[in-house]
Amino acid sequence: MSSSKQAKHVNDDVNFDYKQWNQRKTTFEDSLIRNLKSLISSGSVSSFVNYITDGVNELEALYSVLPGGSNGDESQLHRNKKLRTFFGEMCKTDVEGGFLVEFLVQIPVSNESIPQLANQYPLHIAIGAGAFTNVETLLNLPNTNANVLWKKQTPLMLLFKVTKAENFPLVMKLVYLLASKQADINIGDYTKHPLSVVCGLTTITDAQKHELLTLCFELFKCDVDSFFNGQARRDVTALLPDFVFATKRAEISLEMMKSLLLAGIEDMFIDELDEFIQTKTNTTNELAELLMLASSKGRSQGVEAILSKSANNAELIKQIDKLSKVLKTVCSKGYPQVLELFLLYISQPAVFNERPLALTCVQRLYRARTAELEECLGMLLVDPRVSIDLCDHLGRTALNFARQHEMNQEVFSIVDNEAKSLIRE
Repeated sequence: MSSSKQAKHVNDDVNFDYKQWNQRKTTFEDSLIRNLKSLISSGSVSSFVNYITDGVNELEALYSVLPGGSNGDESQLHRNKKLRTFFGEMCKTDVEGGFLVEFLVQIPVSNESIPQLANQYPLHIAIGAGAFTNVETLLNLPNTNANVLWKKQTPLMLLFKVTKAENFPLVMKLVYLLASKQADINIGDYTKHPLSVVCGLTTITDAQKHELLTLCFELFKCDVDSFFNGQARRDVTALLPDFVFATKRAEISLEMMKSLLLAGIEDMFIDELDEFIQTKTNTTNELAELLMLASSKGRSQGVEAILSKSANNAELIKQIDKLSKVLKTVCSKGYPQVLELFLLYISQPAVFNERPLALTCVQRLYRARTAELEECLGMLLVDPRVSIDLCDHLGRTALNFARQHEMNQEVFSIVDNEAKSLIRE
């Protein structure tokens, strides 16, 4: 961004009345949601469609007057929070499917977590609430991810946990539907395998367990040996000694790899990474997803495994925006081991200069000083590829921020680094 454009952006930020804008947005959102609730109660899908379409357009117009237009990906993540929460609440009670579908046409959040509802995903919300008609509606949408993880649980795992005698026929129907969406039955919550959950249920009879297990072995690749030291096989055999089932190897899917990272089982993640890379056709994007997840969770062994196998992957390295977002998270959380790996395996300076990483470290140090954050800042200061004087949208650099908040240690470190850089030149 040129200095004149940046200055204009800063001035716009200073002069804009955010308080008045936010009050206007809040008033409009509250009115919109109130009327949408009324339309759902009336059962009028067509009126609901017209109203939410106009409402979303009005909200877009409100956002368009913000300084800079706020059209970037990051600003999109913060839009329509109240409407997203409203959708999550909609998922808790069975409604005419058209309401959910039409909402998602305007705000496609079927695969997004809802922060105000414990970061649950719509499928998990509906399953947990026993709103199985809503679950069916969501699963029948073409792009719904049937393996999305919440608290290390897939929708299928959660469905097993809420299975009762009274909802058993509906559960069986949803198991068929989940299988048609390529749900993975081998992803547990890393305390137990989903099939072990079925075996341990006290809310259905042994005959119903037999029926459900039979269906699962018919529809899915049930790997009862590779996880939890074969506990699933022992549980099924103990419950049904005469039950005959084939031994199958689980597919190493993206969701499976994510679940290993979330659970911190890095040795198994590393063991499966080669097979994952060899069997996937869209490896670059999926590796980027795994790298972002591993980095954000501080899984340094997983990060090293990915980077060491993809450091020469030009397509991955080209995803500068994604990689720089990861680095900002790493610097914000204070993961020096992960930052060191990025500096070791990625040579392109652009990856480290898309965002003001040094400023991120200094800002976090101001909030809470830790040795890990200090180590991250130290690495950035001594690496010649990293530009320390990058600024944020308000024009602040790491040095500006440190001086403003009287962070003498950081001021000295940055100035000393600049002096040494001049001497080297």
